[in-house]
This record gives sequence, C-alpha cells and structure tokens, in this order.
Amino acid sequence: MDLLRGTEVKTVFGNETLDPEDMDLWDKSLEFLKNEEPEKALVAMCLMRKHTSKTMFNMSEIYRKLGSYEDALKAIRFALYLDPFLAIAYYKRGNLHYDMKRFVSALRDFELAELAMHGNSYIDYEQMGMIARLYQAEARIRVPTDGHEFLFCPRVIM
Repeated sequence: MDLLRGTEVKTVFGNETLDPEDMDLWDKSLEFLKNEEPEKALVAMCLMRKHTSKTMFNMSEIYRKLGSYEDALKAIRFALYLDPFLAIAYYKRGNLHYDMKRFVSALRDFELAELAMHGNSYIDYEQMGMIARLYQAEARIRVPTDGHEFLFCPRVIM
C-alpha cells in the first residue's frame, strides 16, 4: 500500500472506492477489532476522510458493541443513505430498534431487509469483505407491538 501513497489510485471497495490512506486506516481498524480494541478501531474509522456504506456499517456495529445505540443508529442510517440496497444494514437497524424496545420500527426494518434481498434466500457479504450471511426469514420470532404480533426476523450468520 505504501507504493500507492500520494498517487491518484483508488481501491475498489464494493461499488465504492477508498483512497490509499483511508484503506490503511480501514486495515488498522480491522486489526484493532481482531485484538478486541473497539475504541481504537472506532478512532481509526473516524479519521477516514471518506466513508462508505461498509465503513459506516462497521462503525455502527462498534457503537452497538460499546452500548451507544443512538450513535449506532446514526451510523447505520448513513450506511443506508450511501447504499439503500444493503439488506444486512436494515436487519441490523431492526435489531437496534428491537433492543431499544421500538418494535414497530424493528418490524419495518425487518420487512425492508426482506425487500432488499430481492427474493434471494440468503446474501453472502463475504464479497464485500464482511464475514456475514443474511438469511431470509429462516428464524421466526414473535415480538409484541401494541397488542399485535409479527412473525419475521431474518437470521445472520457471522
């Protein structure tokens, strides 16, 4: 990567691109995560000049792990703004809403996750560098919502 420093070369990151400096920060953040240092990983990601849906998704996961659900929601919303077809982001946002007892919002996000899957039985995000696979309605869960119930919750394998 040092050979690319100072050049106009961009690294393809899904359908988005990162410059070499941001890619270095991305790599450092992943190393921090492997070493169970989420705060340092978050700092490295925040230092990036350009964010992609993938970086914002990962920032959301770190905020969630640290118990900062509102910040996690902000990050996942931005990830969805950048890539409105990222089904796993709807699913994760649904989980955040569920954990925050916002059941109607959780239901909406689980339904959006299913729609974003475009009829696929699962989506493997390994192509994007994420070790995750989202399955459509494999697990069924009952969640009370103002006297109503819903029966849908996709399952993620990480």
